[in-house]
Amino acid sequence: MRKLVRREVAYRLVRPTHGLLFLTYRCSSRCTTCVMWKRGRTDMEMPVESWLHLADDFAGARMFHFEMFGGDVLLRQDVLFPLMRRASEHGIPCDLITNGLLMNAEAARQAVLSGATLVSVSIDGVGETHDTIRGVPGAFDRAVAAVQNVLAARAALSKDPRVPLIVMNCTVSRVNARGLDPLVELAEDLRPDVLALEYVGEVSQRAIDASAVAGVLPDPYYVVQAQSQYLSAEDARFLKDWIAGMHSQGRPRGVTLNTENIDILRPEEMVSGRLPWKSCYVCRTHVIVDPSGNVLCCPFFSHYKLGNLTERPLNEIWGNEKHREFIRAQQRGDIAICAECILSVQRNPSFAEAVSKRFSQYMMRRAARRNAPGLAHARDVQS
Repeated sequence: MRKLVRREVAYRLVRPTHGLLFLTYRCSSRCTTCVMWKRGRTDMEMPVESWLHLADDFAGARMFHFEMFGGDVLLRQDVLFPLMRRASEHGIPCDLITNGLLMNAEAARQAVLSGATLVSVSIDGVGETHDTIRGVPGAFDRAVAAVQNVLAARAALSKDPRVPLIVMNCTVSRVNARGLDPLVELAEDLRPDVLALEYVGEVSQRAIDASAVAGVLPDPYYVVQAQSQYLSAEDARFLKDWIAGMHSQGRPRGVTLNTENIDILRPEEMVSGRLPWKSCYVCRTHVIVDPSGNVLCCPFFSHYKLGNLTERPLNEIWGNEKHREFIRAQQRGDIAICAECILSVQRNPSFAEAVSKRFSQYMMRRAARRNAPGLAHARDVQS
């Protein structure tokens, strides 16, 4: 409850609490659910010294959580591991989000030694299903190896057998919604701490065209590609029933099943992609930093830049007039993509929804402990 109250205070005061750090926009995957790899961005990527200075600056602002993000963040191992070590020195937890393609034994070892508090590896299905979604032959085998490598490194090197928390994360779409049973069996075999299911996101071109702020259009990386990835009404009902069955059976056994970002969606919302409009915590509390050091209000507005951290400290950028203008536009409902933004489900729960999510996590942990004592120790895997 203290964390939730702190979150609400930060929202009201527009106080930075989280760093969402895009170390690179380059990616080793070719996903059907994300187009970041298509952007062809040639942004100048900051050297490690600039990122370390940024960590010191953010620690001084009393921020308390970092997410290491991409693209494929493991393409910047020269930055990633020193940056996590610096954050750890400041007592700031770091989540490492990866597709697993480059998480070999040495990278896993460095992740644990550098103080990662959570490692999330994306696995969207078993075998060809995952390879098809990720667009890379052999991606499934490499992602499985990534989970195994992190588990082995934690067992050998971590002072705390529960850190880092190891998450298998699955994006549920029309491709895999009826084929999740093998993924549950895989989780029971590998024994990560959490199997997390999240719903796919897409933003329509109509919404993009109606979302300019100060003349700047968004460029979301979740958009419709060859065909929509949303579920049919029949598949949405099937998924809801399947999730209820998994929870009632206590599966995957020995692993916490986290479905809260699907539980919050109604079947009709999953079909249409139209979501309830919400106040945005991201643009008010998350400092989003692009690979060049620019501070953004939203990861889907990569050209709406508040200032650059290589030129000015955070306290001279955060809350400036350009930032306030973006917040006002969001509050007025002027940004049409907000009604199609999957981040509003993942990162913008209201206070009541956040309390409900925490209670859901508590109940899942209790159920997991009953099914496999000593194996369930999941903390909130959503920031």
